[in-house]
Amino acid sequence: EDGENAVCEFIDKYVTCEIPLEHEDAALQKIVLDVQQHSKKHSKSCRKKGTECRFNFPRPPSERTFITQAMNVDVSETEDPQMQIEKQNAKQILLSVWEKIQDPSNEYFSCEHLFDEIGLSQEIFEEAYKSVTSKQTVILQRNPNEIWTNQYNPCLLKCWDANLDIQFVLDPFSCIVYIISYISKSEREMG
Repeated sequence: EDGENAVCEFIDKYVTCEIPLEHEDAALQKIVLDVQQHSKKHSKSCRKKGTECRFNFPRPPSERTFITQAMNVDVSETEDPQMQIEKQNAKQILLSVWEKIQDPSNEYFSCEHLFDEIGLSQEIFEEAYKSVTSKQTVILQRNPNEIWTNQYNPCLLKCWDANLDIQFVLDPFSCIVYIISYISKSEREMG
């Protein structure tokens, strides 16, 4: 638990998906809104691997950064009726969150407000998310109005002034596979 908290503190220190307020940092706000927003219509590239969005947008809102752990589930446990009920309840909780944030008539500026309206707490949301996840994942602190914002480092974004996708590496093997596949792409695939 302490190790996970230390990692989350490290992530929060260097990575964010916050949309800065204009009076706090107008230049950064402009860059974030111009280059860090994923299209709500999704592009052809989003559907490249047969999913709605291979980049997993919109991202879940959360009051704090947390890490989900891969569930090492025994085959006999997957047939356990109690476990099936818990997983179904978790899916229903997450679905209620998605329905609220997808409704254009609702505008939530904080997770606390969103969760209060649904009758959830951050702890229940985290447990639901953790019980349905299939791999270790970082869920960033993110307000409901930031679910389409790609994560970035403010200092790097100001210097780069183009899209960034900064992620804490949880799986070194997957990182190696990504790098090797990226550098070995044919030229026609590269933009």
